[in-house]
Amino acid sequence: MLPVAGELWGLPIYSYGLAVSAALLVCLALAWRIRERAGLATGDLLNLCLLGVAALLFVPKLWVMILAGDFSPGAWRLLLSPWRQEG
Repeated sequence: MLPVAGELWGLPIYSYGLAVSAALLVCLALAWRIRERAGLATGDLLNLCLLGVAALLFVPKLWVMILAGDFSPGAWRLLLSPWRQEG
């Protein structure tokens, strides 16, 4: 798998993020199809979607912070700008 799949508006599109985004979309599409059988309200499913997007943006950088043991203010600022690359 290529590390960079392409660019969008001058920002690199990483293949890992692309794969995780595709997986999130597939899971949400499947959940949308079975939501009534499972007894989920549409609002609950939309809340799950927002949680998934937030996890997609922040968890990879938080994981890097934990592995590196870097909890400085600069690392937290980098966590809050998910479009920027670590380093």
